[in-house]
Order: sequence, then structure tokens, then C-alpha cells
Amino acid sequence: MPVLVTGATGLVGRALVAQLLAEGAQVRAYVRRDDA
Repeated sequence: MPVLVTGATGLVGRALVAQLLAEGAQVRAYVRRDDA
């Protein structure tokens, strides 16, 4: 199942992305640039 995650570089978003990937989900994530 495709899932869109915003805030994927934050504490909760990072854990959520990891869990979704472990469960086999297709993940699209919006992230901040390194210089932001």
C-alpha cells in the first residue's frame, strides 16, 4: 500500500517510515534539505 509521510526527518516521522518499510509498505517521504 502506498503511503505519503510528511515530516519524515523528525522523531516520529523517522520511526514511522522505518516501521512502514519493515511492514512492506511503499513509502514516499517529504524531507528537509540539509541546509534548511
